[in-house]
Amino acid sequence: MVDILLSPFDNFFLFTIESQLNGVRVATDLSVYREAYLTFKDSDTYAVRVKSSPLFGQSSAQQGEVNFIVLSYDAQQARKIKTKNFLISVIRDYPDGTSDETVIFTGTWDLFEKSAENDYNALSVGINQTVQANTSKIASLETERASLLADIESLTSSVNSKEAEKVSLETTLNANLAKLSSLKTSGLTKEGLTPPGESSPQDVVMETGKKANVAAPTPEEGVPASEAAARRRRGFARRIIEA
Repeated sequence: MVDILLSPFDNFFLFTIESQLNGVRVATDLSVYREAYLTFKDSDTYAVRVKSSPLFGQSSAQQGEVNFIVLSYDAQQARKIKTKNFLISVIRDYPDGTSDETVIFTGTWDLFEKSAENDYNALSVGINQTVQANTSKIASLETERASLLADIESLTSSVNSKEAEKVSLETTLNANLAKLSSLKTSGLTKEGLTPPGESSPQDVVMETGKKANVAAPTPEEGVPASEAAARRRRGFARRIIEA
């Protein structure tokens, strides 16, 4: 950025000169100087030189302030200079009648009509920086969005898997409940089928490893053995029928 803009008309410039004191910026006391000069210099032979108002003993000069009025003629001459630099120098008088000139500031200048372009360039730089920052932020948000979408997809898949497992378990449960209901209706228990009116297996006591104590039938006297056997079979059949 340039320090001043120079129009083809009368120009008024106010500068505040500062210096470093123990690392702190403080206003430079200019009230010890007689006057200051604003110089637009192209070469050793061509320069526009403008004198300030008196500085010596002025309160504004004690605060480092110095002002210049560049009339239109001097401004138009200065605007022709190709090297767009300027300098501010001060004149100091000494008791012996001598004086010297010291440069206290140097800067750059440009045409006043360039102010809009300069403002646009400065604004453009700020906008570009903002765009870059927002672009970086958008990229970061897009990455985060992609990660969240992946997490959602994974969770959705897990939920669908659990739902399918739930449906399968409910189907199995309903089938088992139906089977249990059918078994209860038919009378089939875990020990087996128990017909109505008969004792269940736990009510019957069996002795294994022993033979039943049954008396053998005695043959009838005077009756052949085959006839006696046939009679016994007929009697057993009648008992079954009667029962």
